[in-house]
Amino acid sequence: MKYFFLALLVPFFAHAAPSDFTGVVNLFLSLVNAVIPVLMGLAFLLFLWGIAQFIRNAADTKSHEDGKQMMIWGIIALFVMVSYLAIVHAAQGDVFGRSFGRPSLPEN
Repeated sequence: MKYFFLALLVPFFAHAAPSDFTGVVNLFLSLVNAVIPVLMGLAFLLFLWGIAQFIRNAADTKSHEDGKQMMIWGIIALFVMVSYLAIVHAAQGDVFGRSFGRPSLPEN
């Protein structure tokens, strides 16, 4: 059972053998881009948990501050991940000539 998850990843890595630098970069970015939404969801849950702690423990100063810190760290984590995505997409457009979801114009 412990090798079940590894067996699920084998087809992904079998087709992902990069042959040049662009392939290596694209492989790395595809792996990171698969993890970023999960991390963003966790950061958002951390933020929501901080809000719940902040509201629920309004009378207790220590717990109130802990909720405030969770909210701050959740916002910082979301900001860092969204910034990462923006930088990566801008770099892909500059280096590899990709458009950001817009169809490219045909060259005449």
